[in-house]
Amino acid sequence: MELLNILPIPIRQKICRILNKIESRTPVCIRNLGAKLNPDTIFICGNYKTGSSAIASLLAIATRQNKTIDLFWRTPGTAKIKLLQKELPLEWYIHRYRYLFAKKIVKEPDLIFYLDQLMALFPQAQYVFLLRDPRDNIRSILSFLKLPGNANDLTKEQIQQTPGSIWKLALDGSLFGTKGPNYIATQALRWNRILDIYEQYKVRMFLLKYETFLQDKVQTIHNLAAQLGLSVQRDIRPFLNRPYQPKGDYAPDWLAFYGPENLAQIEQICREKMLQYGYPLTPPTLQKNATI
Repeated sequence: MELLNILPIPIRQKICRILNKIESRTPVCIRNLGAKLNPDTIFICGNYKTGSSAIASLLAIATRQNKTIDLFWRTPGTAKIKLLQKELPLEWYIHRYRYLFAKKIVKEPDLIFYLDQLMALFPQAQYVFLLRDPRDNIRSILSFLKLPGNANDLTKEQIQQTPGSIWKLALDGSLFGTKGPNYIATQALRWNRILDIYEQYKVRMFLLKYETFLQDKVQTIHNLAAQLGLSVQRDIRPFLNRPYQPKGDYAPDWLAFYGPENLAQIEQICREKMLQYGYPLTPPTLQKNATI
């Protein structure tokens, strides 16, 4: 699989699509053959759209480790929904899809909601929590889903047209205890809730802010590898600007994307944790000028 990293992007994407199609048609019992759970797995989690795919992939490339990206997207909808609704224990899921947990690096944002079970099952594992400014984070999520940032709320049709059951659950918020009076509040409450969970387990987690990664990607990956006890064995500079996830198309600044009311709503809900983690609020003069 390492050979894929040196191929041109169009060829690599075509091969990955073929491999994913083959994998999806291969019975789980076959995929599990020879797979053993890795007790020293590095789990990477947090909210969606925090740079987790890029960071996990670059870490794997730099340290020559194997990886699994996005567990729940690789498994059938029924099992996935039952797991998210906690009708199935995480232990069942891990043993059912053992091959996904046999890798050294496992990136799955939604594992943040199962840290109690995960840490009990993998006491020797290491855990990385990724954080991003909520205004950028929510904008990236909505743009990826081709949803506006300045609406009063989403229509049922907009939610139904959202691809994938996981995204629908995230937009609704009920399952994760983050449902707000509208879609912007729901995403802001989700950001807070995820940070609450991190703070509960932070003594066992490494915090990495997406903004730190953007400032110096190479040094950030090298520092993360050192924290995790991994040695850097490969130059990642040729891989820095590859599209590890599709990007959304959005307005360049928060006010243009959200409008003053929705931006103020995010900052009101997330205010305490934004200030705690070094994300300054939008100056009132800018919000006021936007309404003129």
